[in-house]
Amino acid sequence: NVLFISLILVIEPFYFESIKYEAERAMSAFGRFDNAIINENDDYLAVANIQEALTHVGALSKYFFPPRDNGISLERAKKLRTAFQILDSSPLSNRNLRDALEHFDEKLDIYLEKFPVGQLLTTPIIAPISSLVPPFRVFRLVDPVNSIFVILDEKYEFGSLREAAKEILSKI
Repeated sequence: NVLFISLILVIEPFYFESIKYEAERAMSAFGRFDNAIINENDDYLAVANIQEALTHVGALSKYFFPPRDNGISLERAKKLRTAFQILDSSPLSNRNLRDALEHFDEKLDIYLEKFPVGQLLTTPIIAPISSLVPPFRVFRLVDPVNSIFVILDEKYEFGSLREAAKEILSKI
């Protein structure tokens, strides 16, 4: 443990640089998402940008809330949460959206097995969440007003993740 603490003090700049990279890329993609909504009126581009932003936020969250319980990662995460003043209740600790994006292929297998037929909306959509009415099934829908991303009919709030990335970036 003493060796690890000494090691982390030497390589800490690498963690900070990695965290900075992910936070900057996330915020840049969020900005492109906003621009696509306001200026481009392009659902494909907007959804691609929000998905990119959230993928970077997912990578960012792993520094603070690692996916595996191996002592080294947990120690590093605890130290970084302290340094960045991130609480255990941070939206970054919730793995649901991160997993939905990272394991989309596996979730799609299960989804299509469960719902093999029906009215599937496979193209990315920018629309209010209230526009979803059965029997339509949605692969990807983003409600920019309510900051909700729907993936395979599951709703995920992303506004708090955007704020978390912005706050982390402000501390670097």
